[in-house]
Amino acid sequence: MPPKTHNLLRLAELASISLDQERAEFLGEMMMGDGKLASRTVIGKVAKYLNVLRRHGLPVSKGIIYGSNARDEAGPDSDIDLLVISPLFDENPRARVGEMWRLASEVDSHIEPVPVGEKRFEKDDVSPLLEIARQEGLVVT
Repeated sequence: MPPKTHNLLRLAELASISLDQERAEFLGEMMMGDGKLASRTVIGKVAKYLNVLRRHGLPVSKGIIYGSNARDEAGPDSDIDLLVISPLFDENPRARVGEMWRLASEVDSHIEPVPVGEKRFEKDDVSPLLEIARQEGLVVT
């Protein structure tokens, strides 16, 4: 069985390799059988959403898909749990949240963005949500 996609995405992140939508989709296609994590469609929607946020001036460093889509347990009506990592949220954790949700609904109403600051994502050792996302998350840049 090939390595899990999220491991390859995590390795790319650790190696400071930026994955565009096409490369993230390629890694998604590499998974076979029951080990497939986060469909190409979900990864593509998240990459598109992150680019929409950037075009609207939000400095996004990366997104992290977690939850049922990261665990290959998603159904057709599952939400897309997404941490949106940005230095802006270190300064103001609630900055532009309404706009984030509005733009998410324009890309796909299943996207549920959670804003997280870069420093908090790297250093917070209290939040169970951040720990789950670090363990099971799929990084999209």
